[in-house]
Amino acid sequence: MYWEKKITFILLLFDLTAAESFHGSTGKRAVPAPIFVVNLDLPPEHKWDDVLKHFDRRALIDSYNIIFKLFEDTEIWKIVEKLSDNIYEHIPKTYAEEITGISKFLGVDAKMILLLNLVYDADAFGSSTGKACTSIVAMNTKGEIFHGRNLDFYPFVRNMTIDVEFQHNGKTLYEVTTVVGYVGVLTATKFGKFSLSADERDYGGWQKNVQFASNGSMPTLLLARQILEKANDYENAISLLMTAATIAPIYFIVGGVEAGNGAIVTRDRWGGINVTRMRDKTHNRWFIVETNYDPWNSPPAKDDRRDAVIEYMNENGQENINADTLYKVLSTSPIFHEITVHTTIMSAQDKNLYRTMIRYDAPEKDDFVDDILL
Repeated sequence: MYWEKKITFILLLFDLTAAESFHGSTGKRAVPAPIFVVNLDLPPEHKWDDVLKHFDRRALIDSYNIIFKLFEDTEIWKIVEKLSDNIYEHIPKTYAEEITGISKFLGVDAKMILLLNLVYDADAFGSSTGKACTSIVAMNTKGEIFHGRNLDFYPFVRNMTIDVEFQHNGKTLYEVTTVVGYVGVLTATKFGKFSLSADERDYGGWQKNVQFASNGSMPTLLLARQILEKANDYENAISLLMTAATIAPIYFIVGGVEAGNGAIVTRDRWGGINVTRMRDKTHNRWFIVETNYDPWNSPPAKDDRRDAVIEYMNENGQENINADTLYKVLSTSPIFHEITVHTTIMSAQDKNLYRTMIRYDAPEKDDFVDDILL
């Protein structure tokens, strides 16, 4: 029942993408994500007010309803029901208050915004079809670190994609790319410290996600937000990402500020199981890549994004890697396809490099997507 419903909605969402964007009519051009500020000095329930007021309330609610209808009356809905019974028991207080504040601003049931913030946890398990994101951390011959990612998801999410600078006392502490209404983190940089992206890991049954939600584990991408607030450097971020229990498994890809700083943290629900580093005692790589498969295993033949990245990176050569060449790699098939929502290029070394392009220029039809999703 769940997967029949999901496939129907995936096909519907391809059609919805043709509608005019919240960001204005775009045709087939990639456009920069609009940038907003979240003032961390405000009460949590009002932190997102200045963002929300720039968007059409009805259009946002219509988008949230699409997600709501995808998951309602499914077994996955048990996660939402469990957490919404006492949101403050399962979610750190400040994040719970932000979710409640967003729902009050929009005049919707808090369960709708909670579901939006649990979409990853509801979708990341062994039989899920949500295999599509790509993350790369690369170092050129000058020791400059670049971190790039494609977020691949429901195409209509392009219309809700934003960059947000989280500020305290008027100073930006970290910058993220997110979706309006979403308080967790999929892509971010804490300048001078580390960069972070998340790719879906599908492992174990959905029942495990429900079990870990019931046991008080944190929503997976709220952990990433917490790491941005707590971690002081690259190694500290990796250490913290390895420890906490979360609802779903995941890959966290981390970049740093020193030569060789690049790692893939592979997590189960209870904590980290492996760290694959760009450089260690046995490896001296100049880039690492994560799609949606454990780094020590070969990807399936029908999903050759990892091998494609390796080929394109080697064709460019380490001496030629920069923000532009990494963007081009992430804009090449099969890495770039019809459900690519945005491409972000960032560097924890450079506070002036955080660039997100919303991919309205994505191909309209791609057999690759049919193969891995349907």
